[in-house]
Amino acid sequence: MKKFKYRLNSYLKFLNMKRDNAQKELSRAEAYKNSLIKKYHWMENEMKKSFENNSQFGKNNMNIHLVEDNNQFIQLLKTQMQDLSGQIALAERAFAEKHKKLIDLQVEVKKIEHNKEMKELEHKTELKKKLQKQMDNINAIRLGRL
Repeated sequence: MKKFKYRLNSYLKFLNMKRDNAQKELSRAEAYKNSLIKKYHWMENEMKKSFENNSQFGKNNMNIHLVEDNNQFIQLLKTQMQDLSGQIALAERAFAEKHKKLIDLQVEVKKIEHNKEMKELEHKTELKKKLQKQMDNINAIRLGRL
């Protein structure tokens, strides 16, 4: 009786390795996207603080240079936030592409694994049939002698 050997086993191992690498890439892309979003939220909070500082400076009749510096800081934050929003959009697109790639690989691995299970089941049924045929032959020979 032959042991079951799946002919696409090396391909299945290759796909599993490829899927694992895709999962790692996806987690890196997600971490990068999340860090950009975190940075964007930090900039939003800094801008809110700067607007509050401007209102405080106006109430207290502080030095006009502080207000101008704060306004320049706000403008700088606005331009950086615009650049960052573009980077976030690119990061989200890259994340979506990597996610789709991972899902496609997972589907392919599932198909191959299902195929392997079906072939293994076929092999087992063939072995059972052969074994049953051998047992029938042995019994027929024994009964023929008696």
